[in-house]
Amino acid sequence: KHQTLGIVVMGVLLIGLGVAVYMVSLWHAGHLRVGHAYFGVSIALLIVVVPLLGWLIIKGPGKPTALRPLHRWAGRVTILLMLVACLLGWLTVR
Repeated sequence: KHQTLGIVVMGVLLIGLGVAVYMVSLWHAGHLRVGHAYFGVSIALLIVVVPLLGWLIIKGPGKPTALRPLHRWAGRVTILLMLVACLLGWLTVR
């Protein structure tokens, strides 16, 4: 269930990132001009890295369980960054 949910979340968040980039391009506001956008880029990178770490733990060569804490913490940091990005986005449009 964890793996399936992770893949679904990754897909939804990457679609959301694509929509965000499209919306900014419509406004001609310029990309990466506010802190909210930088958090978005960081989150996009982590959305790819976290599942990759999980995949390496399960199916990687030698099944490197030493990556498990990194996978856990990267997931937690991703969630925290998402909350900060939401807050910054909310503050930006106010």
